[in-house]
Amino acid sequence: ANSLRPAYLGSFDWYVNYQTNLCVQDCDSGVTCGGIIEDSSTILHADANTCCNEKLRWLNEDACTSNSEAGSAATPTGNSEWYSAPNGVAKCVRNCATGGECGGILDATSSKATYADIADCCSAHFSHVDADLCAAISQLGYTDKWYVDYQNNRCQQDCVAASNSPCAGNPTDMSVTLYNDVDKCCAG
Repeated sequence: ANSLRPAYLGSFDWYVNYQTNLCVQDCDSGVTCGGIIEDSSTILHADANTCCNEKLRWLNEDACTSNSEAGSAATPTGNSEWYSAPNGVAKCVRNCATGGECGGILDATSSKATYADIADCCSAHFSHVDADLCAAISQLGYTDKWYVDYQNNRCQQDCVAASNSPCAGNPTDMSVTLYNDVDKCCAG
């Protein structure tokens, strides 16, 4: 028998798809649709942001939301924000193509937190490192501050290394105390 009742199109609320690490909508057609939910135990959310925040917490929330609303984990282009460098290196790098301050573009479903400000990145990930040193190393520079070189028993300056100069480059021990002047370094 023919029914005059319209076909169910879905609730258009959002649910998580763990295979793609995206939130999708309860509907059949459209770029953000993941299919109509048949399992009544599936938790639905009013919007993609809430779904991402509650179900995909390990992902960057903004990236999860924008990718979910776009309907796919879009090809990442980078946003030049800062994130902690891979491989345990105590510095922050930019989310952009490799080279200079860039550490590579994070995958769209990466769980790495990104920061608009380098100081926030350094503070969040490298609190044991002097904030100025973290920022300087991250930006491929120097602090011009002084530190004790215990191996050679003298104070050295964090500046471009040069012979017959107190400049010795960045300290190898990232937890070293930095001083604004040589006298404080020698007294320390």
